[in-house]
Amino acid sequence: MEPKIQDGDLVLIQQQDAYDINDYVFVVHNDLPKLKKIVKQEEKRYLESVNRFFDKMEISKYDETQVVGLVKKIIKDI
Repeated sequence: MEPKIQDGDLVLIQQQDAYDINDYVFVVHNDLPKLKKIVKQEEKRYLESVNRFFDKMEISKYDETQVVGLVKKIIKDI
C-alpha cells in the first residue's frame, strides 16, 4: 500500500467483518491476505490499492473473499 504504508510500518486492525464502502480493510481474497480499499462502481465491488502501480481488482461472485478487519491506525517506523 505504498506510499501510505511502507515496509516497517505497523498497521492496527480492528477485527470485524462489517465495513463501509471506501474503508481500508484487511481482507483474505482467494487465500491471499491484502490491505485494500473496497470501492463500488456500477453495482460491482473492487479491491483498490493506494499504490498507483496496481490496478483495482473486481471481486467476482466466484472469489473467496473474507474481510477480517478494518484498518484503524498506521504507525510509522522511525
